[in-house]
Amino acid sequence: MERFFDNAANLFSAVPDVMIRRRWWVLTLLAVLTGVMLVGAVTRSSINTAANSFLNPDDPAIVALNKFRDQFGSDDAVVLVYRAKDGDVFSKASLAAVQALTEDLERWQDLPKDKFVDAKGKPVKTDELAHLRRVQSLATLRIQSANGDTLNSARLVPKVLPERTEDLAKIKATALAQADYKRAFYSEDGRFAAIIVQTDFGSKPSKDYVPAVSDQEIQLDDSFAEFDSTDKGLAVDKSAEVQAITYDKVDNFVYASFVKAVKAIYAPYQQQFEFYPVGLPPLMEFVQQVLAQSASLNLAMIAINVVLLWVLFRSFSAVFWPIITIVLSIVWTIGATAWIGQSLSTMISLTVMLVFVCGMADCIHVISLYINKRRDGAMHRRALSNAYAETGLPMLITGVTNMTGTLSLLTSEFYPIRVFAGMSSLGVGLAFGFTMVLLPILMDFWHPEPVAKPLTGWRQKLSGFFTKHWQTLSTQARYAVFAVYLVLVMLVLGLKAGGFIAVISTLTLLIRCYQWPLLNALPKFTARSYLGILLVFGMVVGACWYGESQIRVDSNIMELTREGSEIRTSFAMADQHLAGTQSMEIMLDTGSADGVSDPIILTKIDTLQKTLLERYPKQVSRTYSLANIVKNTNQIMHEDDAAYYRVPEDKQLISQLLYLFNSANPADRRSVVSDDYSKTHISVNVYSAGSEQYQNVFCRG
Repeated sequence: MERFFDNAANLFSAVPDVMIRRRWWVLTLLAVLTGVMLVGAVTRSSINTAANSFLNPDDPAIVALNKFRDQFGSDDAVVLVYRAKDGDVFSKASLAAVQALTEDLERWQDLPKDKFVDAKGKPVKTDELAHLRRVQSLATLRIQSANGDTLNSARLVPKVLPERTEDLAKIKATALAQADYKRAFYSEDGRFAAIIVQTDFGSKPSKDYVPAVSDQEIQLDDSFAEFDSTDKGLAVDKSAEVQAITYDKVDNFVYASFVKAVKAIYAPYQQQFEFYPVGLPPLMEFVQQVLAQSASLNLAMIAINVVLLWVLFRSFSAVFWPIITIVLSIVWTIGATAWIGQSLSTMISLTVMLVFVCGMADCIHVISLYINKRRDGAMHRRALSNAYAETGLPMLITGVTNMTGTLSLLTSEFYPIRVFAGMSSLGVGLAFGFTMVLLPILMDFWHPEPVAKPLTGWRQKLSGFFTKHWQTLSTQARYAVFAVYLVLVMLVLGLKAGGFIAVISTLTLLIRCYQWPLLNALPKFTARSYLGILLVFGMVVGACWYGESQIRVDSNIMELTREGSEIRTSFAMADQHLAGTQSMEIMLDTGSADGVSDPIILTKIDTLQKTLLERYPKQVSRTYSLANIVKNTNQIMHEDDAAYYRVPEDKQLISQLLYLFNSANPADRRSVVSDDYSKTHISVNVYSAGSEQYQNVFCRG
């Protein structure tokens, strides 16, 4: 083993000399490759924050989601929950405002583009509203009524609002009597309501998708003239091969831009309403804000490390070269990921921090040992060689263990975690590689001096002034000055940021003042008190084992946000006053035309809905399906007799009811059932909860 360490030391000691002798070849090659990686990082990298990015494309949940989108389009929507400031969403002022807002959203192309600005007064582009597919609100809801054998579908709120209070009260009473609309579009007390902005996110085929059959090439001959949309002779060919559609991934910036445009549209109506946007797009906008904050934190981390490096080494080269080495490692990591065609994930900030920490540790080890060797009298090249001889193997072992640990995450089923594992392992390896290859060359150009150069001129006078007065202070006075500094930092930067800086400053001062006494005393303390150390260690391990047994796997996105934050408040309002912020779609494919109009199937659907509501009242708030439409239409066509709010047993009667509903309200029909009545879905509204709670509901059944 001793021979192995000697050989390793000799090998690493030769690294600086080899790199320095070939410096121009190495620098040229690194410059070219860095340019390639930088181009990839700038032009090809993208961040995939879509909710389905956590799963593989062939995962059953993704396959089912794509089948749903094939038939019914995107399930991504912005739900604008709003509270009427006058206390009643059915007042004339509130109804007039929601009518105007709905029209603005539906006809956004006709609005002046230079009219809209964000909260900071910056212009907002409304072009992203092209993703808007449908708007539903109190202004668009329709109420069914019967006129003999004719089913009418009139607007709940007429375009011309009534003047009389009695007529407005009648509208409110009619709305509150609609069980299928309550909590979906308005609260039971009439104080809150919602505007549902449906989008096409995730339902647009990718650019490289080519359909096997073009609809422009299809022509129907005269034999199809006999059939109409209600013909029962048509059937689904189960043996036909269905081509899978690949959909475009939705970039997080697109979500954020869309939500910003929606906010700009409803901003003029904030005098009448308080808005609480929820849904996946607003959540992705929040994620985008978190990523922006992470970038700021990374810059702050670099700034803090710059200060620490200067305090420790008092040399600009000792500050500049490690930062260059680590930044290149990060650029290469992102560039390589982009060139192999992989998208970045929201965990990119963690990757940057891990690479920064590991790379900084490598550089500090080399530079600190180099300075110590120079202080002992070694010349520059000899000190550099000795520094690498002593640090090379420990850095290699540390890097390999870090890479091995993160590479084990490649077995995860979640795509972002696998990307994090691959990028972090690559970044740590690159940080070690640049420390071996590039740092010796850079330090040969400009290396830190073992003794700081004496100050001259005004710097010498200023330093002498502070040194003289500082030395005259007692220990208690010095502590008091430092305490005042900490208080000022927290007052200026705030409790959180200032507290963080204060902790770092305190640790830096302790290291600066007591580094060598602590390091010298530590071996003696360990040798003298090893039994006590082992006892304390055993107790801590035991407590950790017990804590591990109490861990439960649960993730609630809202609990990851700050109390009182805009997104958390919005989701809480939706859960408290409406049908919740989460949804599940249960899609049914009967495999035959007109299959879902079978009374047995509709009854089973109705039974499933009732079971979900009865068994899970704390999780499930509302369900809606074709069965609701059939029951509601059946009741209306029987003089609004509540006894007929049920699924008829006669299939022919069901077909007639569906025909009437489709004639009166085709848009709502298409959102629930396919044109051939072979596919349908049940919408299940769910309150915000953790993954453990959802698993108990949807996996246990």
